Parts: sequence; structure tokens; C-alpha cells
Amino acid sequence: MSGEQLRKLEEAGLVSVDKHFEVKKPVTTVNLTEEGIETIEEYWDERKRVATASGGAG
Repeated sequence: MSGEQLRKLEEAGLVSVDKHFEVKKPVTTVNLTEEGIETIEEYWDERKRVATASGGAG
């Protein structure tokens, strides 16, 4: 994932990004926020609903 994509997700409040160094190497940690978790759950719920409505396996 590019830095630009992460920046957009962070600006939207979907992820939190922590950048730091460990033994002189850059480390980036990305975590979902509560809003990010809720957004993903809503996305998958909608996909299941559409699949069920269209006769798919879901």
C-alpha cells in the first residue's frame, strides 16, 4: 500500500498510522480505528445482503 493511500485512509479516520525507527530501520504500523472496523463490517454486510438477494452463496 502506498503512502498516499495510507494518508487518505488516515485522513478519513479509518486507520491510525505510527511511523518510528527500530534499530535504525523505519517501521510503519497501521491499525484500524473503530470507525474503520465499523466501515468494513458495513461493507461485508452489504455484500452478503446483495449476494443473498441475487441468489448467490454469500
